[in-house]
Amino acid sequence: MITPAMHIRVKFHMDHVNSARLRRSDVDQALNDTYDKFINTFVDTLQMDQYSRDCMRPLMKNNAAVTLSGNVITFPSDYRQMVGLTLTIDGSTNYWPREMLYNEKGPSFSNSFTEPVSEYPTALEDQSGLRIYCGTGVLSAATMDYVIQQTDILYSDTAIQAPTLTGLTVGATYYVESGTVIHNSVTYSAASGAGRLGDSFVAVNTIINGTGTVALIQNCQFGQQCHEEMCKVAAAIVSGIIGDRERFGIKALEGKR
Repeated sequence: MITPAMHIRVKFHMDHVNSARLRRSDVDQALNDTYDKFINTFVDTLQMDQYSRDCMRPLMKNNAAVTLSGNVITFPSDYRQMVGLTLTIDGSTNYWPREMLYNEKGPSFSNSFTEPVSEYPTALEDQSGLRIYCGTGVLSAATMDYVIQQTDILYSDTAIQAPTLTGLTVGATYYVESGTVIHNSVTYSAASGAGRLGDSFVAVNTIINGTGTVALIQNCQFGQQCHEEMCKVAAAIVSGIIGDRERFGIKALEGKR
């Protein structure tokens, strides 16, 4: 479901009539708040719930090689949360070292029975990255399963009017809001009626022709399975925002009387 479609579904599920106080940025914020909550929930249930795995699959990177600096693993630039780690220590594969708390480090290292060794390494996250303790063992390679940092959902309020030679950003996605536009010799049209969707396209150059307008969008990276559920939760958030504004407006008017 592209972002304009999610906006339509959010408004459908709201218990308010469409309000002039409702801005696209409000819907975007509600969707992004929901997005973040869903990711945190899905990560917690990823190991045992198929629905979570299906929704999270586009945001997952599996068996990704990571950079080592001695025994410190540098987190990838698109990293959000780790869900699995495989280490090669002294030529042997080790899966998911025990994660250590800061206040466990001293007692663990001072006890020969709990001190980390190559067969039973421990990991502690610090400002440098993920530090692996494996006694005298040598960490030579590591791969990580992790959730990437999602791109925020966006339906821009700024309309780009065709024709323009420099209006688009290559690689970005645009939604046709009015009229028709021509991009890369292909014609795209706006929605033909209320509740319908217009065309969208990924820019391959900066030029659009025609007489219509387009808006920048960034779509949800979740699997389609959970988009409708996200819209329902976002609708409840947006309804609260509008209600708060309306109550504030009434109080402001009462104060002027």
